[in-house]
Amino acid sequence: MLICQWNVRLITKRQFDSLRFIACYFTVSLLFTVPTSAWALDAMEYDARLCSSGIVVLGADLRKQLQPATPDKQKLWLKERINGTLSTLIWLCRRYAELHHLDAMEMRSSIEQLKNKFAAKDWAAVQQKLSVISNLSPLRIEHLKPGNASEAARIDGGKIYSRYCMSCHLRSMPEATPPVFSLSDMARNLPEKEFIARMIVGVHGTQEIALQNPLSDRDISGMFAYLRGLSCAWGE
Repeated sequence: MLICQWNVRLITKRQFDSLRFIACYFTVSLLFTVPTSAWALDAMEYDARLCSSGIVVLGADLRKQLQPATPDKQKLWLKERINGTLSTLIWLCRRYAELHHLDAMEMRSSIEQLKNKFAAKDWAAVQQKLSVISNLSPLRIEHLKPGNASEAARIDGGKIYSRYCMSCHLRSMPEATPPVFSLSDMARNLPEKEFIARMIVGVHGTQEIALQNPLSDRDISGMFAYLRGLSCAWGE
């Protein structure tokens, strides 16, 4: 019996090491196979766009949390993510303010007030403050829309989705911790700006992608077009 138990533990450890190696391999593979345009933005531009995208995602998460139909377990997860986003936005939106020559202290003050109103569950004030911050840092998405993707970008977007995304995001599992959602459902059902914002903020600093978002703008618009089932007739 002791030998059997030892063998089970040994196999489990080997399996764990193998899975860790595979995860590392695919992470490195993705980082070195995506186009170099994935890093076209400099550090300040990258952080600034994360500010604009984070605000869009924050607004959508707040609306989702306030919906009566949202499961309690998902609401708890949303609350944690919203708090994390609010803390991160202070840094990211300072970078946005620097890049666009805005008053950084005004931006910080608005975000701090938003945090306080969220903690106090003053939802009317939360929406008002969020609207102010959104107007200060709008997200530009024209070049990221699926209709602007070339046919080649759509095909490449499908390859990226199939190779790196589909294993986790083929089906929605809202009861999982954290919840997992189908990318194809999101692409079809979410507003364009929200889906693009989630693609920008959702692929960075995770266990799978340890560095910054490896997806270029071309990758995002191409994958969006692929997921929506568009057939673009544009040339490269």
